[in-house]
Amino acid sequence: MQSLLLWLSGLYWVRHIHPYCLYCGYVSLLMILGALWWRPYLGLWTLLPISMGVLWLWQGPRLLEPPKTSKRWASRAVLGIRVWRNRKQIPIGAEHLDMVRIILGLLSGTWLMLFTALILQHSHLAVAGFSLLLLSQSWFLDRMVWLFDDMARNHADYNNWLY
Repeated sequence: MQSLLLWLSGLYWVRHIHPYCLYCGYVSLLMILGALWWRPYLGLWTLLPISMGVLWLWQGPRLLEPPKTSKRWASRAVLGIRVWRNRKQIPIGAEHLDMVRIILGLLSGTWLMLFTALILQHSHLAVAGFSLLLLSQSWFLDRMVWLFDDMARNHADYNNWLY
């Protein structure tokens, strides 16, 4: 755990791997997107759920205790994102690099589709966009777990993050 604490630069990141952070991120996203969808009816009240969602995304990791273990799927997904961000210092395999880029491209297209639907208030496109967003984000996170597990097997520094 000491290696994890040093690398993640403080207690914030250790708390960020708490599974509730990841799952509440999905809820915050739904709250923000729902507010954007209902903005013609909510008017300025739209800012309340958006603020609450953004506040939770920012404050959530600070309120949670560090998890008892970093071996849960959600925790390993966050650690995989850290491995991905560190790929210039410790290279990752081409099989992960190519697939993550494909998934990120899908996520980008999904965001574009969803924001277009929100702007145009097109309900079918919004439901399809949100569904694809959840699926592609979950696929990305699952790939991050796979990436972390592969890298932790081959690099002691990453393996030391597990406790």
